[in-house]
Amino acid sequence: MALNIRQKLRQSRGFIFALVAVTIVWIITAVSEHKPFTEAYHARFDGVDTARFAILEADSLLSVEITSNGFMAFNRGIHRTKELHINIGKMIHNVAANAAPVKSWEPFDIVIQSEDLSELIKGQIDMRGVDNFRVVQKSAHVRLAQRERRAFVPDISQVDFQFKGMAGLYGHPSISPDTIYLYGSRTSLDKIQQVRASRQTISNITKSGSYRVALDPEWSKYPDLRSSDSHVNLSIPVDNFIEQELTVRISVGNNDIDAASNAKVNLYPPQVTVRYLMPQSKYRRLSGNDLQIKLSKECQDCNTLKPLVVSFPSDVRIKAIEPSEIQYIVIE
Repeated sequence: MALNIRQKLRQSRGFIFALVAVTIVWIITAVSEHKPFTEAYHARFDGVDTARFAILEADSLLSVEITSNGFMAFNRGIHRTKELHINIGKMIHNVAANAAPVKSWEPFDIVIQSEDLSELIKGQIDMRGVDNFRVVQKSAHVRLAQRERRAFVPDISQVDFQFKGMAGLYGHPSISPDTIYLYGSRTSLDKIQQVRASRQTISNITKSGSYRVALDPEWSKYPDLRSSDSHVNLSIPVDNFIEQELTVRISVGNNDIDAASNAKVNLYPPQVTVRYLMPQSKYRRLSGNDLQIKLSKECQDCNTLKPLVVSFPSDVRIKAIEPSEIQYIVIE
């Protein structure tokens, strides 16, 4: 009796082992067989100059049929790329170059056929264990509109230049780019009167150089507006200056102080000292002929005149004129 039970148990175990083995072989055969399956990816359209073009509509999903074995299909289901990037920059350029000019915000379409889509996404799909892949839908569609453009000369008046020592601005800063373009609807563009640099300070300037300056993004108040640049580069010409002074004799016309033509006018003092800065690279000494000084009457009843340098070489900076007041006496 005990022997029969043991024999039946051995037979049962053998049957179970055989069944498990057959099942494993079947599973291995099934999952190793190469079959097509479909994956869905989010489509992201790149290469669009969003300053010039707005994407109005775009297909958001791409279905891709991938042929691989079941093992790879299971693995891909766990480690799947969620997004495919499709660069349509060249297509937009070709449309813009070959088509007739369109009005601002007039839509135009980019249609990408299945074969072209496959080329554009090649390299983004993990091809390990994959025999082949193809894009299921016949095409992908993107609708765009060209924005209206308006040019602005960047205003840098809010940028403060602080020089160190005897260094100073020699000439005028140059701006690159010298034109900023805003793109968007006419309604929003009409609200922008000027594009200016943000209020900021460039300190401790000692030599000529280029400085990156942020623009005040006033256009960001309007969602449809885009700017061609958010910064400009300022090239600041710098020279070291030498301080000099020159004493110049002065005179005043009788008509300027309402004195009789035959009256004698005495000035106290009869001369002024002009302190000026001369760039080191153009250094030379000035003479009285290089400066023109005008005396102006500040009030009708006073007997004082204010000296002012009204003409001097363009590369010279007038720092001070002393004394700041000249007394006069009219002798009839």
